[in-house]
Amino acid sequence: MFRPTKKSTSSTKVSRLKKIILITVKVIVLPLFCYAQSYTLSPGDSVIASAPFGYFSAFNIQQNNNTANTISVSWEKVSAVLPPSWTALICDNSICYPDLHQSGIMDPILPTGYGILSLHITPQVNPGTAVIQYAVWETSNPAIKDTLTWVINSSPTGISEIQQNQICILLSESTLQINNNKFFNQLRLIDLNGKVAEEYSIGSEEKQFDVSGFSPGIYFVEAKGSQGNFVKKVRIP
Repeated sequence: MFRPTKKSTSSTKVSRLKKIILITVKVIVLPLFCYAQSYTLSPGDSVIASAPFGYFSAFNIQQNNNTANTISVSWEKVSAVLPPSWTALICDNSICYPDLHQSGIMDPILPTGYGILSLHITPQVNPGTAVIQYAVWETSNPAIKDTLTWVINSSPTGISEIQQNQICILLSESTLQINNNKFFNQLRLIDLNGKVAEEYSIGSEEKQFDVSGFSPGIYFVEAKGSQGNFVKKVRIP
């Protein structure tokens, strides 16, 4: 029967010790390679706004370069849902395209400078809400992307700030609570892809709707009435 010598036993211990040290080094070193975006978004990753009916409006989201280096930013359309007859196009920091272009690369963004995606939209003929999404990312790191969302509503009569204050939309856990007045009679829950997840009829009284059956995420609540539309972003947990 073979019996290991002291030398071979010592050799085995050294080998095991090397493996332990190697594993420890890997655990410590790997997190150092985590990557963060080189830009910040302004005013944020989403724009929710009303546009004047029959007129052109522009809504911008900037990519602010926070580094001491010049960076390149790429972009690509994710989805676009517009009411019939509305027109829209996208611009970056180098060109305005004739439509909602599929993809592009911005001109290089200098230190302390910014890139931009600008949505140009003209609501016409049909009132409603447009939901448009584009992804942006640093060209050298396509694995990490930000999704930009524009939710633009418009109607021929518009809606004043006073009217907006006449409806209260609250989300408490799985319950959507509406305190309404005579201005609005219909409520729509719209997901990030622009799909209408649910429609509700509302009156002047307080109403509650169970939303526990919806997938968690960001939704847009659109209140519609004879005097205009109003949109609010909510997160269903």
